[in-house]
Parts: sequence; structure tokens; C-alpha cells
Amino acid sequence: MLLIRSAQELMEAFRPRDLRIFELPDADAYPLLVRDYRAWEESGGARVYLVYEDPETGAARGVVFRRSESSLHGRLGHMCDWCHSTGSADEIGLLTAEESARRKVGVLVCSDLRCRERVEEAGDRAGRDVAASRRQLLERIARFANEALGMGREAIR
Repeated sequence: MLLIRSAQELMEAFRPRDLRIFELPDADAYPLLVRDYRAWEESGGARVYLVYEDPETGAARGVVFRRSESSLHGRLGHMCDWCHSTGSADEIGLLTAEESARRKVGVLVCSDLRCRERVEEAGDRAGRDVAASRRQLLERIARFANEALGMGREAIR
């Protein structure tokens, strides 16, 4: 669990390239308690911001995503890459992030980013260890950031 005490501390979790398009959550939000991860949308809804606890280092890390106007069809089923929930195109959508000025990468995830809640509910129903399921979810988020966006340990300030 992370405690982010100020806007400056939150901004330090994001890559410099993301700060040029960064929108802070409510000013009243600090201190910001982050249980595994926390997401918020910009006022226009086009961008989604995600801050998470790196499972290896415990440091706060952040990614700015853009909602993609994808060709996913509403009647086809899709699966979230992070929590493995299934749903329609309205429930599972494509989020993209800039890896570089010329390259964007995407991930199919729950549109409302309530993956943690879905993992907990599924674990409770199946009688599984919810803590282990949450840890796996966090590892999938970190793997995307590390492998697709190059946000490995060397990128941490």
C-alpha cells in the first residue's frame, strides 16, 4: 500500500514524457492512498491515469493511457489482459500508451479499471487466496509497463 502525500510526489511516479499531458486528480485527494493501484480519468474522459505500486521495488509508478476508438465489436466477447474478466466491447476496451514519439502500445482491459474488485470477487467465490490474486494482477500491470513501455527498474528515479 502506498501513501502519496502531494501532487509533486504523484507526478514523480510518471515518466517525463507523460507529464506534458498529465492532469492531476482532485486537489482534495491528498494524501492519496493507493491500494495496489489507483486510476482516474481526465475531465474529458479521453485519457486514463494509472498509478500503481511496483511489486519489485514498492515504488509508485504511473502510466497515462488514451482510450482508443477501436474496431472491437459490441457483441463479441473480450477478455481483460490484467484480471482475465470477460465482457463485451462496452466492458473491455483498448487503452493505448506512448512508448515513444513514434510508437504506441495497447492493452485490452476492463473499461472501468475495476480489475482489483473483479479479482477479489472471483477469488472469494472460488475460495482462493485473494491476496495472491491481487499480487498477480499487480504483476501483470507492472509487466505491461516494463515490457511494453520500457519502464523497467532503470527508469525509476
